[in-house]
Amino acid sequence: MRPAPGSILKIPLRLRNLSLLKTSYYKKKIAGTSFDTVASRGKFRLLHFKAESQVIPSQKRIPLLIIPSLINRYTILDLYSGCSVVENLVDEGHDVYLLDWGTPRVQDKYLSLDDHIDLGLKWALKKVKNLAQKEKVHLLGQCLGGTLSAVVASQCPESVESLILLTTPIDFHVEGPFYHWVHKSNLNLDQMVSTWGNVHAEFLDRSFQMITPMASLKQKKVLWDLGWSESFMKKHVAITEWVKDSVPFPGLAYKELIENYYVLNDLKLEKIKVPLISFLAKGDIIVPNASSQAIKSYSDQYNEVFLSGGHIGCVVGEKGHAKLCQELIKWLEFVC
Repeated sequence: MRPAPGSILKIPLRLRNLSLLKTSYYKKKIAGTSFDTVASRGKFRLLHFKAESQVIPSQKRIPLLIIPSLINRYTILDLYSGCSVVENLVDEGHDVYLLDWGTPRVQDKYLSLDDHIDLGLKWALKKVKNLAQKEKVHLLGQCLGGTLSAVVASQCPESVESLILLTTPIDFHVEGPFYHWVHKSNLNLDQMVSTWGNVHAEFLDRSFQMITPMASLKQKKVLWDLGWSESFMKKHVAITEWVKDSVPFPGLAYKELIENYYVLNDLKLEKIKVPLISFLAKGDIIVPNASSQAIKSYSDQYNEVFLSGGHIGCVVGEKGHAKLCQELIKWLEFVC
């Protein structure tokens, strides 16, 4: 079968764009939304993204605190201008703060999950309340950041206006790739943590690669199929740079994540008394939808939205990103 004329015309564009991958042509500034570092504590930083235009009256502008995943950088939520959840919220006039977990230092191997909650998340929540002079804050948690945010929302309802979860694991016994990997592997966590201190970023990357062993081949095919598009190439390069910028995981916190969450499924989550919305990705193989939906049993004010794409695609994919931003804005207007 002869290729359609349109496909033939795209070949020179593909060859040109793929050749430019070896240059800096498509490398744009990742995390380009301007911010101020308004507080820091150890490796933690509290960032403030302030809207230039006062779209929302100050008396109605309830601050939003974003808690990204503990794995990888927060910058997937601020990939580049035009593909940024943070930028979209700021442009709508919202007062946006973000807890940057930072890069674990040698001494951070002793940080537990409770330390991340008490010394990081609760600290940031208190700081935002003081800086914004508000009694309550919207809390948006992504992946494991959402898991910790759910704990804080259940413990501190007086400080949380609403809870927003994005591809967040709640029930760690829902069968998925990581559940099977934890329960069928002979991983010696004590030896790993005592030897490494903080768990190497390369080990974490390999763990994700094991879930989709054919992903690299599929990515090459997609790169060839869509390589004629400059907008696709721009996004491909940005995501590649984000993946490369991976970080270690504090040793004790990782050990507790496996033993207390994945093995014992002991989240210690109490009743959540604030309005809650959960965003789920239709194609998420990292966090099964059923795991996220388990939050229903802890909330009387539960809402959910399904997004196109997978665990990351729902944030940066064209359809998933557009719907996520649209529904986020609607939610913040509704609960205010």
